[in-house]
Amino acid sequence: MHIQAFQKKFNKIYQKEIEKIIIKINKQLLKYNPELKDLANQLYKILIGGKKIRPYLLYSTYSIFSSSKNKNINSVKNILIGLELFHNFCLIHDDVMDNGKSRHQTETINYYLFKKFKKNQNKKLIAKFSESEAILIGDLIFKETFLIFEKHNWENNKLRKNFYKEYFEMID
Repeated sequence: MHIQAFQKKFNKIYQKEIEKIIIKINKQLLKYNPELKDLANQLYKILIGGKKIRPYLLYSTYSIFSSSKNKNINSVKNILIGLELFHNFCLIHDDVMDNGKSRHQTETINYYLFKKFKKNQNKKLIAKFSESEAILIGDLIFKETFLIFEKHNWENNKLRKNFYKEYFEMID
């Protein structure tokens, strides 16, 4: 499948899952800090952006090497979504480490939070708060990768175990 066709199909699937995840994360954030009510839109922009190259490469590899007769995107969608979520988790943390201000033509989570709260407190304290919040939000995204992977219809436990072994090596 050509990359543009893949992106068109995958983006629809990914967007639906991201919307569910954003609702869940937003509920968690609002319990902690009601002032974060508009953060969901910013997080959505960050998660939905990008070219989705990693899921495309994984799907292409799957299509070539899988012995399964069912090789459509839906058969591996949870793995593809989880991989893209993992990538976004890494980017959110990377933006904190690099003090990034822009990602996918939108403000990074840490910079967005810094701008939102900088008028309320001293800059040093709010920078630390913004970075901490962004890291926690990234961690919530990381948690979602595992929940998405567990939705996958694993053919057998050995395949599941091998997948996680490779996933943990990738994280290392």
